[in-house]
Amino acid sequence: MAKSAIGSALGFITTVTTRVMAGTKGKEDAVLSLPEDTIKRLADEFVQKLIIVAIEVKKLLQLVTTVTVPAVERFVARDAFAKNNPAGVKFYLWSGFSSRFLGKVEENVPPATIATHTLLRSSLDAPIMAELGDRKVIKLAQFCALIKAQAHGEAGPLLTNGYANIAYIEDVEGNLWAVYASWYSVNRKWFVFARSVTGPDGWDAGCQVLSQVA
Repeated sequence: MAKSAIGSALGFITTVTTRVMAGTKGKEDAVLSLPEDTIKRLADEFVQKLIIVAIEVKKLLQLVTTVTVPAVERFVARDAFAKNNPAGVKFYLWSGFSSRFLGKVEENVPPATIATHTLLRSSLDAPIMAELGDRKVIKLAQFCALIKAQAHGEAGPLLTNGYANIAYIEDVEGNLWAVYASWYSVNRKWFVFARSVTGPDGWDAGCQVLSQVA
């Protein structure tokens, strides 16, 4: 989508430039001889196309799909991520995730529509969160529901190719972390980690970012 939009915009700009240059044949006042409303229209279209190029080049995320998750009356992280959890999901939990999230309890989590986005190029968390804006934070219960729906690595909205599925979630103290889950087919487990959103490590292009729907 981004390449298509950029290609269309650049094509327009090239066409206009070529026509103007061909029409002038070295006469600087040729363009000025056009009707004023024509000049204004061409200038406005030119600027709009340049804006499209700037936005698409800057864009980090490309929407893939949306998925609805049900309401949860009471979500207890320690039970949901337990070795013998009711959903039968096999987890490997990084200690940083366990220490910050297993004590979390979420009450009356409403149903939600979660968007999945492909990360178009490598990035730190700050620019990703800036692009998502107020949509960036989701609930741990919602993240867990998506994992449970693909408990054994089935196809679905979450990536199962080893790349990270990233969600911005608050821990037990209300601090925001980048929580991510990756499916490892050799181990047949979901590996779940958490890392600081202000850390120096970035994410590779091709990872997936979850958010609320606007």
